[in-house]
Amino acid sequence: MRRAGGLALAALVATGLALWTAAQMTSSPAPQDGILTTALPADSPLSLAVLGTSLSHGESWPELLAERLSTCLDHQVTVDVIARPGAASDWGLTQAGTLADLSPDIALVEFAINDADILDGLSLRAAYRNDAEIISRIRDQSPDTRIFLMTTSPAHGLRGLARPRLGAHYRQYRDLAEELDLGLADLYPRWLALPRAERGMAGGGLHPDPETAAALIVPPLADLLAQTAGHPGCAPV
Repeated sequence: MRRAGGLALAALVATGLALWTAAQMTSSPAPQDGILTTALPADSPLSLAVLGTSLSHGESWPELLAERLSTCLDHQVTVDVIARPGAASDWGLTQAGTLADLSPDIALVEFAINDADILDGLSLRAAYRNDAEIISRIRDQSPDTRIFLMTTSPAHGLRGLARPRLGAHYRQYRDLAEELDLGLADLYPRWLALPRAERGMAGGGLHPDPETAAALIVPPLADLLAQTAGHPGCAPV
């Protein structure tokens, strides 16, 4: 029995390695950002909320995003983060009402990085159902909230091996954004465009260092959200 279990584990690792290697060899698509067509009122305070994983929990980029947008729009921008390390979209379902109670102008949702984990995550079909239900609950309880899905960073090393279908989960976010008329912050191709040594993931293979993450996430996201808020965009600084 132990031998059979070991062989099964070895086969699983080998399959993950093959899929992950193939994904690394595939060229990255161009970012497919989606700007919502209904602009928010100009020159009024803007509230953001982030619903997601450890890539958002305790990280500096949400506050830096609010600061960047506040400077760009020349009015107050606030941000609330509802996130948990290890969370997948099934946990997101339990928090959709909490986010909706905040009635933010813009909500950012990211769970694909953990949904894609073959050990603790979800199938593409289950993740799709959860994400669609999260969107539905937010819209039902806070109909004026504009919702963006976010593709986030890649995963390296063992964390990458455990996520051989991460690219497929990110592609599903792109499809879901189009189907449900959501905004999309497509950051994954921007990460892949960086040489591996510049992605700031030397530590554990899953979490970019805060400086690298902020430098890559904040400028394109601020520009995208500024346009949603009725502004021409945020110029690079």
